[in-house]
Amino acid sequence: MKTDILLKKYLGLLTVLILVFSACNKPKGLIDNNSFTINNNLEELNTRVKIVREPLESSANLKYTDSDGDCDNYTWYLVAEVDSPLFNGDPLSATDVRILGEKAYVTYNKKGDIPAGGVDIIDISDQTAPEISSYMEFNSVDINTLAVDDLGTDASRKLFLAGSGKNGALLRQVTVSNGLFDGGVVDVKLSSYYTDDRITASANGIGLSNEYIYMTSGNTNGGTFQLSREPLEIIAHEEYSSAKAIALNGVNSDDYQFTLIGGEDARLLVYKVGSDRTLVREIELGYIVHQNVDEMYIYAGKAALSIGSGESIAYIAMNSRGAQGINVETGTTVCYSPANMLPYGNTTGVAVDGKTIYLANGIDGLFIGCIPEGTGEISKVQQWGLNDNENSANMVQTDGNWIFLAKGGGGLKILRKVANGVYPAVTAWDDDGRPTPVENTETLCENLIANFNSALPEGEDAKKNRKEYFKNENREIVLTEDAEVSVCFVSEGADYTNTFGYYTYNVENPPKKVNDIKSTMKVIFANASSLGSGGALVEGDCVNLGSFTAGTVIGYFVDVNGWNKYTKKITDGLDTFFTNPRLNKGHRQQSVLMYNGTCPALITAFEDIQNRKGDRDYNDIVVKTNINPIDAMNTANVIQFPPVK
Repeated sequence: MKTDILLKKYLGLLTVLILVFSACNKPKGLIDNNSFTINNNLEELNTRVKIVREPLESSANLKYTDSDGDCDNYTWYLVAEVDSPLFNGDPLSATDVRILGEKAYVTYNKKGDIPAGGVDIIDISDQTAPEISSYMEFNSVDINTLAVDDLGTDASRKLFLAGSGKNGALLRQVTVSNGLFDGGVVDVKLSSYYTDDRITASANGIGLSNEYIYMTSGNTNGGTFQLSREPLEIIAHEEYSSAKAIALNGVNSDDYQFTLIGGEDARLLVYKVGSDRTLVREIELGYIVHQNVDEMYIYAGKAALSIGSGESIAYIAMNSRGAQGINVETGTTVCYSPANMLPYGNTTGVAVDGKTIYLANGIDGLFIGCIPEGTGEISKVQQWGLNDNENSANMVQTDGNWIFLAKGGGGLKILRKVANGVYPAVTAWDDDGRPTPVENTETLCENLIANFNSALPEGEDAKKNRKEYFKNENREIVLTEDAEVSVCFVSEGADYTNTFGYYTYNVENPPKKVNDIKSTMKVIFANASSLGSGGALVEGDCVNLGSFTAGTVIGYFVDVNGWNKYTKKITDGLDTFFTNPRLNKGHRQQSVLMYNGTCPALITAFEDIQNRKGDRDYNDIVVKTNINPIDAMNTANVIQFPPVK
């Protein structure tokens, strides 16, 4: 007996030690539950993110003449690629995205018979570097789409997930606190509405009003389900097969809720938002089926529906028939995709931003088009990602700036729509972005670059090693008398083909926001990259800015990757940094102004990535400002950097 007691005590102690050891060695930020796992470990999560920041290649550019510039006066950048998370070693498939504020929420599911899925939260506050901030994985539920509670706040928000498990379709509500999943989970099984043990298999659409949640479930025992948001319960249901998607054009009782039905007899069902589920109208759409797939799959898979708040045109992804815009009041077709758009693929995703429309076309990639003013064909602006057999484009979403393209097991492509450059240039440029003609090439002081490299060494954190430099608030050129000003290229250490320019204001009226100086902004170097580093600038290439009166302040700006090497044009770039920190997001200091009295030389040096993320060596773009007479600027007030010892 004593031996048994000692053995039990020993086993109990061993169990405690194992649990303590396991807890101590659990990866940071990982929360486990028998049905889900939460990972808030930024370093681990972002091994799935690859930052690209490149414009889409011009070889895919099919731009046409757009008289009002609403569609073709833009450049699309591939900012980042996000690999799908792995479940038991296999990649999940990205299924949908919702964008709200500075967050994007991405859903995933698992191909095959065993359900599994997840949700990423992606922080898009830095428009050059999206990062995953939180991931929630479910070991027994596929997630097909989602809706984000816009009545919540960043401190406390709900996500409503439409998915399926072993017991059929469900609504899963999860909670987010301060941008991170916190473990709150509530499920509602859609089949619980039935009293005869029937099962509706898979939820595939979801939409929110202020009071209700609307969901679709396809195939047998499917249809549209209406749930109350508080309490979370099913209150109504209309049963039909082949429901594909849900959309609303508003959240109030005067607005409409739409259900898209696919198949050979496709149609759009129109209801009023609210408790009255009387069918307002039914719009016949012909057929919505897939092409170039096995016979058993022609009715399966995605279709999509998009309509803006207060709008009357619904844009429908119609699989083999491309996309159409339908007037929901009259049922008439007002626009349609080009007949030759889909040689192989199927349109399964649609998103609209003003006149710009994005279509996810499966193997035929992403189509960017321009919606006509009246009725007629949608014009091609650009196509991208063609012939990717393994990872076809199956979903697209936009908030007007960001575009998220889901590529199934290929994860996500994150793009950004950027206006082409609207700032005038001091001079023209050649195909390399070098000023033409170069007005003057100055021979730089012999030790200038060596002195600068000694002051701000390559790869060293200047904010850490040269803290005194950042205590000096003199970062712009302040003229105390009339002067001639020119700018000369010194060097660059950037990974991007940036655009460099200047702005002005009166010293008595400093700017509080970018709009205060926007009308004065002019481009100096269309491509501020050196010869052999993506550009053609050489040391001492100078541009004369002209004459300026006393009291003028001259500052500089950098458009990150603003030079489009494919089109040989400038854009507004993925971000813009100014020498005046007040004009930068978070009032971050992205440049330093320095004076070398032995040359003499007045130097401005930029960091072209947000300084909390970059290498912070402040040598991505380095220029020299010539002031004639030099006494028109009090150079004693700025950082003094000595010669090499």
